[in-house]
Amino acid sequence: MPAEARGHVRKLPSGLWQLRYYQDGKRRSGGAFPTKSEALNHYRGVVEPELRGQPIARRDLTLSELADVFLERHGKVRSLRTVRALSERLKRPLDRFGDVPLADLERMTDEVADFIAELPERWRHSVVLAFRQTLDAGIRYGYLTANPAKLAGPNQSLHRGRSAPTARSN
Repeated sequence: MPAEARGHVRKLPSGLWQLRYYQDGKRRSGGAFPTKSEALNHYRGVVEPELRGQPIARRDLTLSELADVFLERHGKVRSLRTVRALSERLKRPLDRFGDVPLADLERMTDEVADFIAELPERWRHSVVLAFRQTLDAGIRYGYLTANPAKLAGPNQSLHRGRSAPTARSN
């Protein structure tokens, strides 16, 4: 009986953890994760079922359902205050895209870009950050293949306490 394949991780110079495993005799990389636990959880929840031929993609989930899963899992490793803040920041994206299946949402980059542009400048950065974080979790969990909030463009932060650069006249 052949040995059962197991994923392993290594710490990268960037501080992220890289998931590595073997498939068909070749070493593969499953991406980079902020923690060792997240990398191993991704292996157990996404890669290992794929290696066994089990379907894992839950592309029928809506954004609201993904947000619930993400906040529940995130709440096990983060403070209640952090989860509450994320939940508040996700209210606007969920109001707009909550009932949209993830399979459709990942093809809606244009609509997501319009949504981001319509957000009040004061809240834009934090709302988009929470939205992107949730969709990134969907990618790690194997529910999405792309993050439309990232594809929509950079998340511009509001620089507090600094005035906008002005043109100098000579």
